[in-house]
Amino acid sequence: MADIEPPISSFVLPTPLRKDAPRQAPESAPLDEPPEELPLLPLDPPLEPLEPPDPPDPPLLPPLLEPASPVAFEPDDPLSPLQPSAMPASADKTARMRGPPMNESVALEALVRDVDLLCLDAGNTVVFLDHARLAHLASAGGFRTTADTLVRAEGEMKHALERGALLHVPWSQAHRPAAQGWASTVATILSRAGAPEPHLAGLLDALWPEHCAHNLWSIVPEGLVPALGRARACGVKVAAVSNSEGMLEALFRDVGVLESFDLVVDSGLLGVEKPDPRIFQAALERTGVPASRALHLGDNYATDVLGARAAGVRVALVDPYGHLEGRHPDVPRVEGAAQVADALASAR
Repeated sequence: MADIEPPISSFVLPTPLRKDAPRQAPESAPLDEPPEELPLLPLDPPLEPLEPPDPPDPPLLPPLLEPASPVAFEPDDPLSPLQPSAMPASADKTARMRGPPMNESVALEALVRDVDLLCLDAGNTVVFLDHARLAHLASAGGFRTTADTLVRAEGEMKHALERGALLHVPWSQAHRPAAQGWASTVATILSRAGAPEPHLAGLLDALWPEHCAHNLWSIVPEGLVPALGRARACGVKVAAVSNSEGMLEALFRDVGVLESFDLVVDSGLLGVEKPDPRIFQAALERTGVPASRALHLGDNYATDVLGARAAGVRVALVDPYGHLEGRHPDVPRVEGAAQVADALASAR
């Protein structure tokens, strides 16, 4: 098997791969330092001039981009908020992914055939919401809930996102452009978990500094790092393609996954967000891989699926908890990126 090639992008620092990469960021990980200015390679054709972005806020995941006009989907039954239940005496801060068996299987061999580039979204593909920690913090803020309730509520939030129905709550940091997606996501999850709407602003105010100190999306699925290493050792390039705020490298470094990537394409630095196909084209050009030999994994239909397809890249939805069961039958669903990476390594 071939050796892993060194990172090909100026985005990724060529530091040795840590064999004992931690699953979570240290609690004291500094997030208030601005990211290093890194040059971007020119695109052909070049991107149209964009307004310079504002200085980045702390990393906020999962990156969310609401479509300008709602995407048409079959109507769902009305969603009812889940009933809150008592918070356990101690929250399990090391909760792991425990998704149900997939009812819609996908032939991984066919999905990964002739793939030389694996593109991964960040939020809910590489780093997942720490439901136990969020439940603990929400309980401290006056709303008692459980990790299991929040898992189910997160699925309802994804359905609301597809319909353009996320909540927009006036709160103390609503003036921060980069905080809007985070607030809408978290507020909708808490609401679906049973939090009264008049209490959401106070909960967001209490959760924001905790999120800035240590990102709520910081759980790395078990086995992901070694699986990506096996795929790269077989010649597959791995890139992150994410809507973020210019701080994605810092978060990946903190949770111990940065050296697993050949390339990090952060919309906050590029100035283009999914579903704009140019963000995928940037990854293709920097890796030298044609769209026909690339595969993208993400959890969001409106950004990941529509964006990848617009760029001519095959795509599958990551759905470890079965949140998207029965939806989008034309899109393959997989349990996680680790399984796909291992399938890629086996196919070489």
